[in-house]
Amino acid sequence: AMPHVFLWPEARYLRDGWRGLRPCSHAEVEAQLSGLFPAGTPVIVSSGRAAITLLMEHLGFDRSTRVALPPYASHCVIEATARVASPICFMGYQAGDAALVYHQWGFVYEGPVPDIIVEDAADSLCVPGAELFPRGSNFEIWSLPKILGCSAGAVIWCRIEADAEQLHDRRDRRKRGSFSQWAMRVSGRYCRRAASSWEGTEALRGRLPALALGDIRARVNAWQHVVEEARRKLQCLLPFKPGW
Repeated sequence: AMPHVFLWPEARYLRDGWRGLRPCSHAEVEAQLSGLFPAGTPVIVSSGRAAITLLMEHLGFDRSTRVALPPYASHCVIEATARVASPICFMGYQAGDAALVYHQWGFVYEGPVPDIIVEDAADSLCVPGAELFPRGSNFEIWSLPKILGCSAGAVIWCRIEADAEQLHDRRDRRKRGSFSQWAMRVSGRYCRRAASSWEGTEALRGRLPALALGDIRARVNAWQHVVEEARRKLQCLLPFKPGW
């Protein structure tokens, strides 16, 4: 029988056991990430949805800004974009004033793009030391539950340090209810009502509680192990790869 292989680790709290229970700060996790990926300045936020709204507010977008999204963008991307700007789909990236350009599974999008882009590499696992911003933008987003399997968190990578400083300030002004919001996300694996409550408010959040950050730190410490595990799983798929 064919074995079941899922490329990414399942997102859950304390994947690394009790090591994830030691609380830490946003700055500590960001320092870890800077050591692994010195090509940019990281800003840790609560989710990819929060990352999208923070970035669009930072860039000065409003309802008159048409943001081109990838075809078949998930509802969470459309919803987060619509909180600030006007999302458009199925018209090509160049149809927008700006674009959220999707690099799926590490495959960099090579087509035409407008002058203002945010690179969405939410599900692209990078080897430590990898270059960032492959399309030359100033911003790149990663989703930590997708690539590391932790309970929450996303990274906004900034090419320019001053942008990161402003995003830190904008994130920290969204202080309200970070623990209760994260708790709803964790319990949402078992309770649909909690998941719905989290989804309804997450796009306008940004901070994480110390316990969630400790969990992320433990997973970042295991980054090389995650890379090696992904490589092992990819070897299983090589016999089935398409010709291209």
